[in-house]
Amino acid sequence: MEADKDTDIIEVMQRKPEQQAGDIVVYEVHDSDSEFSDVLDESSVLVADSSAVGDDTSILEIVDSATFNNKDLVLLNTHLESMGYSSEVRQMQLRRCFRQCRKEPPGKTVILGGDMNLRDHEVDSIGGLPDGIQDAWTACGSDPGSCYTWDMMCNDNLDFGKKVTARLRFDRVYVRHSEPAHLMPVFFKLIGQKRLETEQCFPSDHWGVAVQFKCL
Repeated sequence: MEADKDTDIIEVMQRKPEQQAGDIVVYEVHDSDSEFSDVLDESSVLVADSSAVGDDTSILEIVDSATFNNKDLVLLNTHLESMGYSSEVRQMQLRRCFRQCRKEPPGKTVILGGDMNLRDHEVDSIGGLPDGIQDAWTACGSDPGSCYTWDMMCNDNLDFGKKVTARLRFDRVYVRHSEPAHLMPVFFKLIGQKRLETEQCFPSDHWGVAVQFKCL
């Protein structure tokens, strides 16, 4: 049973929007059975190095150095503290993630994604996005249909014993552009919204996201 579920999750993550040659699609998928999220990218992205960074605030950063079309990338995956009462810790963790993005060499495009458990007011509380860092969902037009990655009105994987209608944009992708810019987010969508046939549940209580980038 578990193996079938894993196979279904992989199939969901591999579904792709229509794309042009030379484009790249980055996936961020939250797996209910794992504490951390996964970032998947096109097979034409060559990963040169990978490392993990953690500290006593339970943040984990998975850093991959990669290339695409001979352009350098840094893929940064993270999971921030959950629950509403952890807002201050989450803001501290987000600041750290942004510092990591900004300290990478300017010739590299940095893509940060993960289950961040963020509320919009928390981003505002740290002064908004730092200069040079872009929210991929916003850059792609802020489509309301792809906003809520944790949507209790549509996703019934979690049972709280009562009707819950919370809808939040927990899972996010941020981009720190290279100088000059090499990639631009052009399409953002939710994935993993089809029930697994074997268990009649969704792959996760979060929707996954897929972001398509255009090579400049």
